[in-house]
Amino acid sequence: MLRNAWETWFHRREKLVLVVCGSVSAWIKKNILGNTGFTGRFSRDYVLPELSLAECAEFWKPGEHDLNEREILGI
Repeated sequence: MLRNAWETWFHRREKLVLVVCGSVSAWIKKNILGNTGFTGRFSRDYVLPELSLAECAEFWKPGEHDLNEREILGI
């Protein structure tokens, strides 16, 4: 479905950027990066460092999300 949308509409949009990210990198490599059907694309790998606890706390600002500290840490 993504491939069809890309080929019929998305690839014509010069300012459109599709960012694919996730923890299932093998699936992304096989189904997106390894698929030659996506025309007019280039790929780039970015490895991001882990966020510190202070950065996580800043991201999950109190009042904007209804998560407690245990939920934020995934405990």
